[in-house]
Amino acid sequence: MPDRNALCREADRFAAAVLMQKEVFVPYLLQTGFDLLAVRHQFHRSYASVIYRARELLGDRLDFLIALYERVAQGPPDTWP
Repeated sequence: MPDRNALCREADRFAAAVLMQKEVFVPYLLQTGFDLLAVRHQFHRSYASVIYRARELLGDRLDFLIALYERVAQGPPDTWP
């Protein structure tokens, strides 16, 4: 029986490939300057699925780091603790 986590990852990859097709996804990603918030809203997908798809499609052409964090502080960035 396959590992449940591996099966879920493969299902996520399949869904990402169907819902974020390369011919549409990559140009939009580049046009937004890698604005993951805009891409997430455009494709109605989670941050994680957008990140995985970007890495899958562009990882061999460029190295990049994506940091996803949750901020609890309110207000403009210069006032964050």
